[in-house]
Amino acid sequence: MTDRIELAVIEYLKRIEEMGGALVALESGWLGAELEREAFQQQQAIETSEKVVVGVNRFASEARPGFEEVLARNPCWRETLVWKGIRLGAYRRYGGVAMGTKSTSY
Repeated sequence: MTDRIELAVIEYLKRIEEMGGALVALESGWLGAELEREAFQQQQAIETSEKVVVGVNRFASEARPGFEEVLARNPCWRETLVWKGIRLGAYRRYGGVAMGTKSTSY
């Protein structure tokens, strides 16, 4: 199985290299389309039970608490999630990884 995965990865990287590299593949939209296609296939496999995800399509509890109920158990979780959302937004707006190396003020 490992050999099969390795060969698939090598073939995929060759395709990206033939396009002119990862940046070209990203800018052309090909990489995003590939990710969307794979995500859709994975979701379909989960929904049809072709792929088993414990707690999602097998052995899932029917009485799962809702999001608000979980947050009600520990109010500080809401604040943590809000701050993580703010940080993620800033990360996306100000250049991702580069943000960690720049001085920014809010």
